[in-house]
Amino acid sequence: MVYVLEGVAHADCDVPQGPEHHREPTHFAHEGPLDLVNSELHLYVSAACPWAHRVLIVRNMSDNLRSKVTVSVVSPFLDDALGWVFLNDDNRESVQRFDVLPVTVDKSPLRARALIDVYLKSTPDYTGRITTPVLYDAVSNKILSTDSFHLMRLFGSSDSTLAHLCASEKVETAGRGLDESLGKRVDMCAVAKTQEEYEAHTTHFYKQLDELEEGFASCRRVCGNRTTLVDIQLLVILVRYDPVYFDLFKCFKRRLASYPNLSTFAVGLAEELGVEKFALDCNQVVHHYWTSFKGWNPNGVVPLAYRAGFLDCGIQKFRDGGESAVDASADAKGQDQAAVADRKARGEFVRGVAAHRNWLGDADFPLEPNRYVMFVANNCPWCHRVLMARAIYPGMEDLIGVALFFYRRVAAANGKSFWRFVPGADVEGENGLCDFERLRPELLEGLDTVDPTGNGVRIAPDVYQLADPASTETSVPILFDTKTKRVVSNESADIVRMFAMVSGSFDESRLEEINTLNFRIYHEVNNGAYKAGFSSNQETHEKASATYFKALDWLNTKLANSRYLITNDAPTEVDLRLFPTIYRHDPVYHSRMKLNVAMVRDYVHLNRWLLDMKSFPAVMRSSRLEHSMAGYFGRTGNALVPFVGLEHDGV
Repeated sequence: MVYVLEGVAHADCDVPQGPEHHREPTHFAHEGPLDLVNSELHLYVSAACPWAHRVLIVRNMSDNLRSKVTVSVVSPFLDDALGWVFLNDDNRESVQRFDVLPVTVDKSPLRARALIDVYLKSTPDYTGRITTPVLYDAVSNKILSTDSFHLMRLFGSSDSTLAHLCASEKVETAGRGLDESLGKRVDMCAVAKTQEEYEAHTTHFYKQLDELEEGFASCRRVCGNRTTLVDIQLLVILVRYDPVYFDLFKCFKRRLASYPNLSTFAVGLAEELGVEKFALDCNQVVHHYWTSFKGWNPNGVVPLAYRAGFLDCGIQKFRDGGESAVDASADAKGQDQAAVADRKARGEFVRGVAAHRNWLGDADFPLEPNRYVMFVANNCPWCHRVLMARAIYPGMEDLIGVALFFYRRVAAANGKSFWRFVPGADVEGENGLCDFERLRPELLEGLDTVDPTGNGVRIAPDVYQLADPASTETSVPILFDTKTKRVVSNESADIVRMFAMVSGSFDESRLEEINTLNFRIYHEVNNGAYKAGFSSNQETHEKASATYFKALDWLNTKLANSRYLITNDAPTEVDLRLFPTIYRHDPVYHSRMKLNVAMVRDYVHLNRWLLDMKSFPAVMRSSRLEHSMAGYFGRTGNALVPFVGLEHDGV
């Protein structure tokens, strides 16, 4: 973010603040009515900015203002040194996709290259942020106002055809209240510095949405039944809710469509305004926020959803065509290692190969009680499926013990991170407990603080190095032989199957069908979520995301005719391998992996299957959703964990 200090721009400058985020006070505010005759007015907006958008809507509602106030649109992509910039030869190719409210050159006589130039031409010694909207008068060479609340009312009072927007006595009070309780509050959710602060803001934000939802049950607008400026203020917030605030700002308790009255209001007012006056460019909104908020989205990859409309997640584009996107002739074990270095260099996530693939029950690893222990972490989906297999297959809980690692890995000096046990109170910094764990001590219940096998294991690599000091393996799950100190297996797929076979639960007659389904589910869903979420390349992310959602559609169609993926009688290995991904999708992957095209609940049959699987006690005692959320969110980005997702409409 560019900050100007006495006329000099400073890139990536953070203005000192207290413990909470506060919007910078407005530096320019025009006194009295607008002079539409003796001035040459130019309105500068960002299509992404809700504060600018609402002013633009009011301007667009008046034919007179449209003829008197020229509009210039900055690029949604912030320049590191200049901030908001206009159309130029360098950015032309990247912004030409935005066609609802196209990015323009500066249409004022200044012909500025960036919005900062407008500020400094008007006020050479300016100190503050460079924000939109800006109303500039070329005749006096002055910025008249940057206060969007004031500008809406200034425009509204400048044309008699807009008088109804300001007519209600409640407009001023309700408008100020809405800005504080929703407009500024959602920003506070995004920039909160502590878990406690974030949760307080999200609680307040949803309380206000609930009150508005209730209010719209008896009237069609905020201040009655006639459209006012307050409705426009609310609209620009709601249309950014699902595309941005829900996932990026971690406000994902409920989607807009889950509020029937609020969504009806938003759709109705948008239709009342019409496309030209509304001027909502969702594609710009999505691209601006997901590329600009690097602290929340470090790799800058933009998700696929909501490019075309604020309620259009795009699910209809991703229907199964009847064929897998994965070459079935690839490695039967499902671990494609072709051209790994090149693929990683292009930003693709490539999963490593399991090195230990012995078999429980072989001569080296006979079935003996109290001999085998699994080292696992609850947030890891690969661990989750072996924990479910241990719980659901008869006798396996008695045969196999469990050592539960902490759900957040420890950061090592070499830049790597390792699974470890719960840190002690003496561990400080990023490797110690976070404030969300101090707020929720119940998160630590059931986790091990020391190695239960008595071998002094501290981190996952220690398990491997007990038998092989030169081992570089780090992954979990680990099926460990306490007698020989050897690793039986660290391939979760093998462990699930060996538990099924050892317990006598595996149906050999269905082997081919099971393998075929497992193959596609692994590539397109289980590992597909990681390919999408961990990709640092936009094209790779979009390809993996499209494949993932087409696979969900395939699964949904398949489950329309069967209670489980293969039979109507009981879950098989295939169901156990699918469950961890589907279980995590709504509360974790939708946001963390940027897989926001749809929720599981949007797939009727897949959602029914998920609820059915969750009805098994063995499945649920192996599942700790709060650990998944803490593990995925608690060590990336701003490290704030949206536990509100445990309550949201997708769970």
